[in-house]
This record gives sequence, C-alpha cells and structure tokens, in this order.
Amino acid sequence: INGLISSEILQKNSIYYTTDGYIKVAKIFAQDDAFSRYLFYAFGKKSEYKVIYKAINDITNKQVIIKPITYKIFKENFKKRYSIVLDSVYTNLTQKPYYYEVLSKNTAILNLRTFAIGKDSRDIKHLDFVKFLDSCFISMRNNPDIKNLIVDIRNNSGGTDPNDQIAFSYFANKPFQENTSAFSNFIKIPNWKNVDYEDASLKRLVAKRVFQNELKKEFTIAKHGVYYQGKNEDNIFRNPQKNAFKGQIYLLINPKVVSAASMFAAMIAGNTNAIVIGQETGGGYYGHNGHTPITYILPNSKIKYQFSIVNLNQDVPIKANQPFGRGIIPDFTIEQSLEDFLNNRDSQMEFLLKLINDKNNLK
Repeated sequence: INGLISSEILQKNSIYYTTDGYIKVAKIFAQDDAFSRYLFYAFGKKSEYKVIYKAINDITNKQVIIKPITYKIFKENFKKRYSIVLDSVYTNLTQKPYYYEVLSKNTAILNLRTFAIGKDSRDIKHLDFVKFLDSCFISMRNNPDIKNLIVDIRNNSGGTDPNDQIAFSYFANKPFQENTSAFSNFIKIPNWKNVDYEDASLKRLVAKRVFQNELKKEFTIAKHGVYYQGKNEDNIFRNPQKNAFKGQIYLLINPKVVSAASMFAAMIAGNTNAIVIGQETGGGYYGHNGHTPITYILPNSKIKYQFSIVNLNQDVPIKANQPFGRGIIPDFTIEQSLEDFLNNRDSQMEFLLKLINDKNNLK
C-alpha cells in the first residue's frame, strides 16, 4: 500500500493496540477489524491508496487505486465483509453473551463471550449469569456421559467482577484468589490538574479528595516504596462449587482474550487439567495492570490517555511453557489457514473436535 509492504504496515500500526507485558501476536491480530483506523493513525490522511496485490492462484501482481471513504461508509461495508459468517461466532453478533450446548454423547460446550455482565455481584444480570452457570454444571453432573467440556472464550475482552471468578469456581479443585497481591505505585495522584475525572457533578478538589481517600482505604500496606492492597473482595479465598466439573477441560483462546478473560484463562490453564488450544492471549498469564483506571488529558495536544494503576499478581503456578511477561501459551497453537479463511472454517474448533474424537477412538 503506497509503496510499503504489508508486514511493515502491520508493524507500524501495532503500536496503537496495547497488550500486557511483551505480547506481540495480539497487536497484529487486533487489526482484523481496526486496520483502517490504525492506518490513519500511523500514516495520516491520504488522497488515494495505490494497492499492489496478488490474486489467489495468480503469479503476477496487480495494481488498483483506491479512494478513501468516510468512516460511516466503512462501517456499513464492514458489516458485509467476506468473513462475517465466522466472525459472528466470535463477536457475538447473533448469539447471547453466554450459552451452553451438548454437542455429542460425551462432549458439551460452554461459550463465554464476555464477562461484562452486570455492574457488580448484586446486579440482576450477574445473578442470572450465576443461575445459568449452576444449571449447566448441574446438568453435566446429572449426565455422567459428559466427559469433555469445551470452554470457548475467544474474543472475550473481560468485564466486571466477580463474573470471571464465579465462572472459574465451577472448574476449581481447591480454594483460590483473584490475585495473590496487588499494589499501586502511589496513593496521592500526580498531576491532578491534568486528570479527566468521571464525575462531573463533583468539583475538581472534591473529586480528588474522594478518589485519593478510596485509594488510601484500599492500599493500606506500604512496603518497598509501593502500596499494597489490604484485605477485600479481590483477594479473599473462594471455594470450588459443589457442582464443579471433574472431566477433561478444553480451553479455546485467541489474542483478543484480555483483562478478566485472560485472568480466567490463566486460572484454567494453570490450575486444572485443561488442554489449551488457539493462539496466545493478549492478556498476561502471571499478572497484569488493571482495576483502577486514570485518564489524563495531555495539556498541549488534548489527547486523552487512560491506564490502570494497579499491578496484579494472579493466583497461578509457574509453568515451564509460560515465559514471564507473556500471555497464556496454548498447548496446541492453531492459526487459521488461507484455505480455511476462504471457506469460513473454524480451524481451532475443527482441530479440537478431531482431537476429542481421536482420543475417544483410542479408548
């Protein structure tokens, strides 16, 4: 495009998508739906795009000049993209945020597309989610033929507490915590004059006092120049559910699994018998920055920049195949091939179902 090869463009675009630690796969993967926006960020406004491409089964290059369109037109075009059939499965365009299905005599699937379900543990949406989970796992307990459970969390970008922890309690085999430790580098917010605080009804000085008082109440242990979280709902021990699944777990992940979803995936991968299939997550295995977000307005450009100030260490064991600063590494890394893309085939799910079938045939 305009003289730059695709790999170079993808690399330049990738700085606009943030991940935990040193994770790189997600920075490229995220451009499946954000390429045009990142292209604009990286290279600015252009009057035209000279695209050199090679058609399938063609040995010669072709060239076309493409004029830019408005973002409104782009959004309408994007709804008609070639891969919409398969993408709809991942992005929940046609399905509920969560659902359960028995696929065969011995295999069921639990799809968890988001943990953004209600505002907190008292929200009716959260309570409905808990009822749903309980009904699924009671059903599996009452059906001893279900030996395999596929947990599909691809494209799950996280959500609100305690949805991820409640979900994991149906897989846990011992008491667990959301995190083993959490700290902030400060409890006095620096450069408050540049903070874009959410509650417009509060005057700036009052908002600052409220925010800092909340930090002081939560991060009560000063050690080595940082402030550690005291006892609260985030680090209490939770017990496994009495209906927790005892069979073989298969976890499907991809690079858009982040935040609370990557924490859930890490707990499953580190603390159960799960076989993990897909691609490295965008969220970290050992820990991540999360929870309390602060938004600053840069004084000259007026660009808003938000980041979370709490560093969390997740309740997971050290694993040989899990380097520090990386996402959950699958036991089987499966990427979509060109042929699968052209046929809208779910490469990862097909591999997983074949794996289960082969294991059943060996018994």
